[in-house]
Amino acid sequence: MVWPYKKFQSDVQSKLSPAKIHDADEAPLPPYYPDTPIIRRDWARFYDCVTVMDQQVGAILQQLKDDGLADDTIVFFFSDHGSGMPRHKRALFDTGMHVPLLVRVPPKYQHLAPGRAGTSTDRLVSFVDFPPTVLNLCGQSVPDYMQGQAFLGERAPAEREFAFGHRDRVDEAFDCARSVRSRDFLYIRNFMPHLGYNQPTAWPDQGDIRGQIYGLTNRETMTAAQWQFAGPTRPREELYDCRTDPLNLYNLAGSDEQQRLLSSMRAVLADSMQQYGDRGFIPESLLQTRLAGTNDATSDDAQDARGVASAAAFKSGVSSVSELLKLHKSSDAALRYWAVIGLGRMKMNWQIIPALLTGLSDTEWAVRIEAARILTRNQIPDSALPVLIEAVRHKDLNVVLHAVRTIELLGDRARPAIASVKNVAKRCQSILPTETTATFVQSAEQDLAMFISFSANAFLLGRANADQPVP
Repeated sequence: MVWPYKKFQSDVQSKLSPAKIHDADEAPLPPYYPDTPIIRRDWARFYDCVTVMDQQVGAILQQLKDDGLADDTIVFFFSDHGSGMPRHKRALFDTGMHVPLLVRVPPKYQHLAPGRAGTSTDRLVSFVDFPPTVLNLCGQSVPDYMQGQAFLGERAPAEREFAFGHRDRVDEAFDCARSVRSRDFLYIRNFMPHLGYNQPTAWPDQGDIRGQIYGLTNRETMTAAQWQFAGPTRPREELYDCRTDPLNLYNLAGSDEQQRLLSSMRAVLADSMQQYGDRGFIPESLLQTRLAGTNDATSDDAQDARGVASAAAFKSGVSSVSELLKLHKSSDAALRYWAVIGLGRMKMNWQIIPALLTGLSDTEWAVRIEAARILTRNQIPDSALPVLIEAVRHKDLNVVLHAVRTIELLGDRARPAIASVKNVAKRCQSILPTETTATFVQSAEQDLAMFISFSANAFLLGRANADQPVP
C-alpha cells in the first residue's frame, strides 16, 4: 500500500481484466475512513490486490493438482495482519487481529478436520496454535513448552477460550498495548494511552491514504469513528461486543452493565502476562542488560522480572499519585519506568514535578527519557531537553532510538536538539549498508540505525518546514 499508484497499476492491476477491476465509487468504504477520492481509490486498490492474490492461489492449487499432489496435501491459507491499510496493520482491533484462515483438507484426511468441506467454524485460533496443529496432524506429541492448542487432527484438545494480542514498538514507533479476545468480546488495554493509534511512522506514511487522514484530522469535522483512530490519544481500556459491533467502534468499557465482564477480561489478560513472562514491559535498553546476565531468557529470574514489570504497567494507569511515587522509588528500573509513565498522565503538581526532576538523573536511560518527555511537554524544559540531547549521543542505539523518537514527537518544543539530531542522522548513515531491499535483512545495529534515521529525518524535515529558521 506504500507503492506509488502507477507501480501498483503496472505490477498488480495489469493482471486483471477490466471486468475484475473494482470501481472506487462503488467501494464499501469503512466508517472509520474519511470519504475522499484518494481514500476510495486506495480502498478499491486493496480489493484489486485481493483479486490478484486469489488468482495466484488458484494457480498454486492447480499446480498441486497437475503434479498429482492435491489428494495428499493439506493446504493452510492465511494472512498475517488483515491488510496493510491504516487501522488494520498494527492495531489491536479485529480489523488488525482477525485474519482469514482457510484449510483445504483432501477427502482422505477428512477425519482430521472438525467439519465437512465447505463449512466454517467460529472457534478461536491463534498463530501459536499452528505448530501443535501440524504436529498433531502428523501423529506426533506436542511439547509441553508450546503455548498453542491443536485445532486439527485426532485427539485435538478442547477449543481455546481466549486469544491474545500485543502491540509493541514497530520500527521507530514506540507503544505498549495488549488484548484478549473471547468468542464474543474484545478487551484492549493501552499501557501508553498518551499515544494515539495513528502515530506518524515513516514506512506506512509513504502511502497516500495516511497523508489524507493526517490532513483531515480535526475533532470538529471528523465523525466519532474517524476520530477514534486519528485522534492523538486512546482510552486506557477498550471493550467491544464483536457480535453486534464487528468493526469495534463502540467502546463499552465505561458501561455500568459491562463492569463485571470488563473486570473478568482484565484479569484474564493480567494472568496471561504473568504466566508467559511478557517481555514487552521492560524497556529495550534495560532488557538487553538484564538478559545479558543469563544464558536462558526463560530462566526463573528473567521470568520473574518480566512478571513484576507487567504488574507495574497495570498499576501505572490506575494507581494514585502516592502509589506511583512509592513505585518511583523502587530498586527495579522497569518499575520506575512505569511509575514515570503513570505520573505523566496526572496533572502536574508540587508532588509530581520533583519526582520527574529526580527521574532526569535516574540510572536507567529509559526512565530519564520519559521524565524528560513529560517535563518538556508540560513546558518545564530547561533541565529536561539537555537530558534528551545527551541521550541522542549515547553509544547504545536502543537509547538513541528512544530519545530521537521522543524528540520527533515533541516537535518544536525540542528545537534546541536540532544539531544533535543532525549528527546522529550522519552517524546512522555510516552504519547503514549502501543498499537496502524491501526485505531489510540487516544486522540488529543496522535495523536500529534505520529506525533512528526515520525519526531523525522526520524531525528535521518538520523543523525545516516550520516558520522559524533552522539554526
